[in-house]
Amino acid sequence: MNGFISSERLIKCGVPQGSILGPLLFLLYINDLPECLNITRPQLFADDTNLTASGDSMNDAEFAVNSDLENLRNWLIANKLSLNVAKTEFMLIGSKRMIKDSHPNIFIENKQIKQVYECKTLGIIVDQHLSWKSNTKNICKKITAGISALRRIKPFVDKDTLISIYNTIVRPHFDYCCEVWDVLAIANENDQESHGQLSMSVDPTVDISVPEADKNTQEHLEHRQCTMCKEAWPARQHLASEVFICCRCKRDKKSPKKFSAENDMDPGTVPEQLRGLTQ
Repeated sequence: MNGFISSERLIKCGVPQGSILGPLLFLLYINDLPECLNITRPQLFADDTNLTASGDSMNDAEFAVNSDLENLRNWLIANKLSLNVAKTEFMLIGSKRMIKDSHPNIFIENKQIKQVYECKTLGIIVDQHLSWKSNTKNICKKITAGISALRRIKPFVDKDTLISIYNTIVRPHFDYCCEVWDVLAIANENDQESHGQLSMSVDPTVDISVPEADKNTQEHLEHRQCTMCKEAWPARQHLASEVFICCRCKRDKKSPKKFSAENDMDPGTVPEQLRGLTQ
């Protein structure tokens, strides 16, 4: 640093901080973490780890988590790693009736872990009832900020530049992880589509617009639907990666907020955007 080279030191454990290979070496270092878990299912992303467990009762789930957290504590000690307990949280996921007034006691290192009712993982806000309301509000907030920026710069840039900026700062918020929240956020969809229509026009008094394909709300919805189908449908049906079907959820006519079991998935014609595509 600043022209000076420090003396060589032997690293007995851990990985060198600030090095190019540091992140990769860390992933290799914790690669065997899942092997210490007997009941829960781990999801690892960089230095963040999520453990999920289910059970026939709340007591079963509580026992599973506490048991594997003890195994995790022993693994951390053996590998000379420390856990930031202050940033460790747990959340119950289920229907309102199922988890009403449920407050299990989850511990690690003899410290009780805080219960939360929603958390952000990889940019997506997951709530305990999977309603996606908080996630939808967060998306709309980001879209509003993007639209405001477009309006401010619109008089000073040409159409192609505006389109490029729109595709960079607005469009990705509609598409990111829509395979997860899109179908289940039906109740909040009007908020997002109103922002979508607003972003499509940006300012009706000026003859500069966003891409032609996005002028129609239905086409915008179909784009998101195609994005969702490419990931979700093959996984659900255990199909080959090159097989895609455009699926639409149908609402129950008697109760618009519910979905009928027999009409929950309506396979339709493979969209033009998906024909010939492979993962």
